[in-house]
Amino acid sequence: PGNKVPIKMKFSPTSSGRKESTLAITSDASNLINGKYDLVLVGEGLADDTVEENFVASGKPKIDILWCIDNSGSMADDQASLAGNFPLFINYAVNINADFQIGVISSEINEPAKTDSGDYNYPGVLFNKKGTPKIIANNPPQNPTPNYLPIASTSQEIIDAFRKNALIGECCSDEAEACFEAAKKALSSPIIDDIEKNKGFIRDQSKLYLIMVADEDDQSPGSVDYYADFFKQIKKDASGRLLSLSIVTGLDKDGDINNLPNPMKCPGSSSESAGVRYLDMYKKIGNGIAASICNKNWGPLMSKLGLDVFDTRNRFFLHNTPDENSIEVYVDGKKVDKDPQNGYSYDSGSNSIIFGPNLNINDGSEVKITYKLACK
Repeated sequence: PGNKVPIKMKFSPTSSGRKESTLAITSDASNLINGKYDLVLVGEGLADDTVEENFVASGKPKIDILWCIDNSGSMADDQASLAGNFPLFINYAVNINADFQIGVISSEINEPAKTDSGDYNYPGVLFNKKGTPKIIANNPPQNPTPNYLPIASTSQEIIDAFRKNALIGECCSDEAEACFEAAKKALSSPIIDDIEKNKGFIRDQSKLYLIMVADEDDQSPGSVDYYADFFKQIKKDASGRLLSLSIVTGLDKDGDINNLPNPMKCPGSSSESAGVRYLDMYKKIGNGIAASICNKNWGPLMSKLGLDVFDTRNRFFLHNTPDENSIEVYVDGKKVDKDPQNGYSYDSGSNSIIFGPNLNINDGSEVKITYKLACK
């Protein structure tokens, strides 16, 4: 335990094109799903150093969003601000016709907690107030299980349901504020397989977006690597495009993977602490937003989070590292200019092409990206 064993592998393609395989590792480690870790391996056989990648644009991104909200005694104001500004988060999803599911858990991992409203908060189980669903979905299954009921069918009903569920209480997690472990419980058997709890929350071919909000650092029992490995197993996708993490915690500024903040306890606070482990996890997942909970202006943050969560139709992850100056992008055969507003930009942190907000792209449009491989 705690030791690392290097595994050396060699890729020797006999033909051109993208090749995929899986390295299956079996173990009794408790952070493995069904005792196995499937590591997706990707390589590409090339006749020269020029790569062409092709995508089909989706006008309806499919995203499962899990919020973990600290329910310790100091979080009442932050929960209220989060709930109050939720329309700024969800508006973008409505505008682009995203297919989304939203669930809320607390950072509680030990005993069930009774909230001020009388509802019980069970560790790892999606939380709901009386009269709201555990899974808030704008496109629920035709035969919904109990955790989708009552269905929130309009934008206002979705907003109202989240506002209620986000007020998760501030009674109980002071003994261990642990979003990593809580999220692991939420996404693991038996809870993820229970139709009265979390079953249906993780969908095939959907993006899993984790958002963790806490004014103290994570206190889960395992290492950051332990939980990062678990989260990465859920979506077996070599490009990483189906898993994202954003954090709102004790940091010195808002940032992203290309402009990292530093852990910092909020000035003048007696209860908050620096988000050291949260920032470490953010680096390991490699995309999303890192925001400071010290900044109490939640409006701009919720707008930014909404844009990041639901921008998947305008972002295309590359399978190789390109020479940035050689990138060319085409939509339905027409070349697109390098322009962050009216064309495309390249984000080296996530190795992705991002289309600007003023570039119109239709559902089903063919996107071709060519580039030369970067020298290593």
